Amino acid sequence: MRVQPWTEEQIFMMITVGKEIVARWPGIGVRDHHGHHDICPGYKQDVAGFPFARVLRGIYDDDTIPDVWTPLWLPRQRQEALVALGYDLGRSGVDGDWGRFSDAALRRFQRQHGMLENGMWTSFVNWKVYDVMADRRGLLPFFAERRDDPPGGPPGGPPPRPNRDDSGAALPQPVAGTPAVGANVGADEP
Repeated sequence: MRVQPWTEEQIFMMITVGKEIVARWPGIGVRDHHGHHDICPGYKQDVAGFPFARVLRGIYDDDTIPDVWTPLWLPRQRQEALVALGYDLGRSGVDGDWGRFSDAALRRFQRQHGMLENGMWTSFVNWKVYDVMADRRGLLPFFAERRDDPPGGPPGGPPPRPNRDDSGAALPQPVAGTPAVGANVGADEP
């Protein structure tokens, strides 16, 4: 999937609008911000590559807000998190294909942590994975180590593209998207 990267102007605009909303309704906290997929799971997908953490850090002027989204954009990253938490993904394990074993592990995670058991990976799941890893000694580096993509892009992703062409014009950049959970169902096992 290729999407235009979010421009500084767009990010600034989102932060400005967010600050106005929070000023008007001061009871809105960091974890009260959700994307389309959180409200309509299975029907809407959040925009690929949206810098949720960066925008929230700007809205709240708090650089300590964790990035619970970027480390969990891709199916492979989500599988790695489930395995780190002790869930079994079958013989295929972490393979980047979201199949029945991945779905079952996610549903077990949701059930065991008092969440709606719907098999949809949402921001609610991201935050819960972060919280559980924070409670378990040694697992929180899962997020710290993945805060920014490595030089080669997301794990298993394409090599980085130049940001500008020969004339200096900005080039569209590939950004890791989040396929709908449930796509390629059954792909865990050969």
